[in-house]
Amino acid sequence: MVALYASFTAPLLQIFDTPNLGIDLCGRTSTGKTRALQLAASVWGRPDENAHNPALHTWDMTKVAIERTCATASDL
Repeated sequence: MVALYASFTAPLLQIFDTPNLGIDLCGRTSTGKTRALQLAASVWGRPDENAHNPALHTWDMTKVAIERTCATASDL
């Protein structure tokens, strides 16, 4: 639930002039880390990495794709 709540805070950071925060989802394998990220990504779009224009991406991206994604989501 922390990942979901943190996802909702992104647009409020600029409004309240607060610094960004980071959350570390760590743990053993098969403990739900990916599901927590998918839940948090569902706030902003499709959490399926294989869908068209997903909100959650894999690490297998080109530098240009990473730059474009960062530019699109600069305030998130």
